[in-house]
Amino acid sequence: MAVSVNRRKTVHRSWNPLRFLGRQSNRRLRRKPSQLSEHTSEAEASSSEASSSSARALDLHALLVRAAHVGLVAVKTVALLALLGGVVLGGHYTYRRVITSDYFHVRTIEVRSTRRAPTDQIRRLVRSARGQNILTLDLAALRRTVLSHPWVSDVQFERELPSTLRVQVTEHRAQALLLMGHLYLVNPQGQVFKRADGDESLGMPVITGVSRMTYLNQPSLAARQIRTALDALDRYYARVRPALSEVHLGQQGEVTLHLKQGGLAVRMGDEITDERLRKMDAVWAALGPQMRRARVVFLDNVARPDRVTVRMGDY
Repeated sequence: MAVSVNRRKTVHRSWNPLRFLGRQSNRRLRRKPSQLSEHTSEAEASSSEASSSSARALDLHALLVRAAHVGLVAVKTVALLALLGGVVLGGHYTYRRVITSDYFHVRTIEVRSTRRAPTDQIRRLVRSARGQNILTLDLAALRRTVLSHPWVSDVQFERELPSTLRVQVTEHRAQALLLMGHLYLVNPQGQVFKRADGDESLGMPVITGVSRMTYLNQPSLAARQIRTALDALDRYYARVRPALSEVHLGQQGEVTLHLKQGGLAVRMGDEITDERLRKMDAVWAALGPQMRRARVVFLDNVARPDRVTVRMGDY
């Protein structure tokens, strides 16, 4: 018969009277308060000292990095300022050399597109440019001088380096003459630009009926009268018709056309229309050879606009 023996492990404990007072006696887990505070203080002090050392090292490193960055920016700024200063000084020196060099002085003046304004007259007007620096030339002053010529309507200048100045002239185109005591040339825009001299008045119709007093004291009214006469010329010459010698403007603005050959007068009224011009053509075709005896053709009958009256004279 087998007998089971329960062997219990015997633990020998030392007697400690503090056990009866509820105090623990495990020396491995518990330390005295004084020892614990001393160890904690020592650890915190060590940790604080290490943190301070690390912070000081980091601050010093950041300071060195920032100082290096500021120094680099300062070096770049100084280098940029030095470069800009060199460019400015170099540009100023180059500019002074260019404007004082004889290489860029005007030696050649070319004048183009002149027919009525003689080339030698235009050259005399711009002769002050010769010998001046072509880059600093006052073209505005030259333009005013050239425009003082009566035949010059506009002028353009072109510089060709190093020493050539080109002058491109646009001249007035005379379309009619204006009689105001003397004969004056009128361009297609109705501008009176000069007094007619010599053969300048040959072959052009004369506008009459605009007084000098009206031209001087009522320029807007005179301009309207001149444009009315020019419009009559444009409409009349829209097709091939006998040449005109005169366009007369009445007190109320009525227009009378005078043919150069035979002196026939055609009274158009206060408005020149294509219908009235067609009637005039029909009258001439109907008269045939008798047209040489016609003195006045009336196309201004307001009461009977469909009626045309022709006054005949002795041949």
